[in-house]
Amino acid sequence: MKTLITKPQPGLSGSEKKSSVITAQAVLRQNLPQDKTMKTITKQPILIMLLQLLIIHCALLIATADATIRYVSPHGSNQPPYTSWETAANKIQDCIDVSEFGDTIYVANGVYKETIVMIPGLYLRGSDWDSTIVDARGLLEPGYPAIWFKDMCHLIGFKIIVSDENNVGSGIFVLDGINLIEGTIENNRINFGVDGLAIDQSTVVVQYNIFYGNNEGIFIYDINTAVVRENNIIHPKEKGIRSNVGSRPNIENNIIHLKNYNSIG
Repeated sequence: MKTLITKPQPGLSGSEKKSSVITAQAVLRQNLPQDKTMKTITKQPILIMLLQLLIIHCALLIATADATIRYVSPHGSNQPPYTSWETAANKIQDCIDVSEFGDTIYVANGVYKETIVMIPGLYLRGSDWDSTIVDARGLLEPGYPAIWFKDMCHLIGFKIIVSDENNVGSGIFVLDGINLIEGTIENNRINFGVDGLAIDQSTVVVQYNIFYGNNEGIFIYDINTAVVRENNIIHPKEKGIRSNVGSRPNIENNIIHLKNYNSIG
């Protein structure tokens, strides 16, 4: 484990510090009523910080309170906003398109012939990683994924078939290009992609998944502190886990089963 040590920047000289303090005090006195004391001044930054934390906390409570549970099933009547099994959406993406940050979507067993773009803050839960299937065969062009993962999402319990063993497209992209992505990807099976999972600029937790027959099981790009643990990577055609120079993922307790003599872990 590497420890990042930051050094303090050189400070001001004694005379510069004294001059800065006097100037700051003078400015504060000019902008405060005469009966305010310096004790009040020192309390203001703390009060502002507490107020900011309170606003953030209230915003999170409001988002949670407004969260909706939605459903997807091949046997639903496909009636928005898909808030019961009876009115469940027939396609996962249709249900995502009416969802908001904090919503949960439960997906029944079935084969869903589609590609998926998640929204931030979504909890997407399949019933079983053998029988809740996202089938992207024939739908992908090179460089595109079956599922595009967004910030603060959870993706659990799916079998993702990317291609017919010709490895066109990828399984899951955790890519934003601007923001650091958080979330969880667990208990999924990803088959026959160029990358089973590609991660960039992320602290996402990837655990308990099975990657089968992909060119590379997991590809970790730069600026990355993702946690990759206890996954099974079976028969990668090239690499089990690939991590670029500059990334700092936590990789632990994964099992890689090699088949080809020229494959590497």
